[in-house]
Amino acid sequence: MTEPHRFTSIMTCLTHIARQIVQQTSAYSQGQIYVLPLLMSALPGIDLNDLEKTSVTLEFLDTILMLITCIDCSSAVNIRNDLTEIEKEVCLSTSNFDDFIVEFLKRIFQMIDVLSTDMSDAVTKLVHAPGDALMIYKSMIMSVFRQCIHFIYKNSYETIAHAVEHLLKSLTHVYPIDYRLTVENIDELFVDFLPIRAWGQYVDFNKLQIQFHIPNEDEIDFACEFVNTFMYPELTSLSENGLKISNDERLRSLTIIQSIAIGCFRMIPRIESEQIQNLIPSVVPYESKYQIQLPIYSKELSKKKRSYSLLSDYLSVSEFKESLRMRLLIDIGKLLDLLIENNSDDVASMTTALKVITDHTDVSF
Repeated sequence: MTEPHRFTSIMTCLTHIARQIVQQTSAYSQGQIYVLPLLMSALPGIDLNDLEKTSVTLEFLDTILMLITCIDCSSAVNIRNDLTEIEKEVCLSTSNFDDFIVEFLKRIFQMIDVLSTDMSDAVTKLVHAPGDALMIYKSMIMSVFRQCIHFIYKNSYETIAHAVEHLLKSLTHVYPIDYRLTVENIDELFVDFLPIRAWGQYVDFNKLQIQFHIPNEDEIDFACEFVNTFMYPELTSLSENGLKISNDERLRSLTIIQSIAIGCFRMIPRIESEQIQNLIPSVVPYESKYQIQLPIYSKELSKKKRSYSLLSDYLSVSEFKESLRMRLLIDIGKLLDLLIENNSDDVASMTTALKVITDHTDVSF
């Protein structure tokens, strides 16, 4: 620790050979013995006075902990009779996981205490949680956004915009909710499964059983309610008072609209238009034996007894009375025309408006 450059070099090297350390192989089986001592020895590297040392230490810990399961296997020594001497030593060393986790969390909390007075965007991730968990706090979330969404201070509305994006993505996107490192049940008795033998092992891709978040009816309805509550008033305000409001207020409104679009427009139908005639392909053809499958939502309405293979099919007939993408194209397009003619120095608003149109209305310039 007294030689930071040497320490960072060692941590970097260990990070790159982490799998070889934790994995049982015929060529090198002693590496697991050093896992716990290495983890404990690395903890002093979490030092706020040395950012580089802290960074490489956390990277090393992250890499190791992604390859192992922190389970106390010491009792397996008395249960199994097929353990090698090295495995016995490793199992006994895992009894120190409790001490490591306590010391690790202690240092992390100390870091949080020191940095708590600094500006952070951590609040934007407060709504970055699985959709079913957010549903519990629906009324509270809506109440908070109603009070905060009109803040004009730039740092405030940018933070709110990030929170809006995370909220809608959590409600409407398909994403993994299970990051298991093994295909085995880690809760099994040590007689059936010994966790240290799975450390660093490769997993057959076809055997993975990943659990995904699939938006349910309540989550979709919550997202639609959020869009109806906050996006339409912003669009109406810009249409009626686009040039009357200040540049800051205009940029705030456009930023909120953009964040809502980023968060939920994966579930909004595309603009219907006629097929372009005589289109000449200009992209090099790409062929692959792998077929890309786009996320498909399904929803069954109990009242109509009708199933929709795509979430957009449901939304197009029930939640929105108009094409939301077309509404954006028209309203933001008119605002851009007004800004160019009457307020061409508001570059920030025009840049954000162009991003809204090009990214979310299928229109490019």
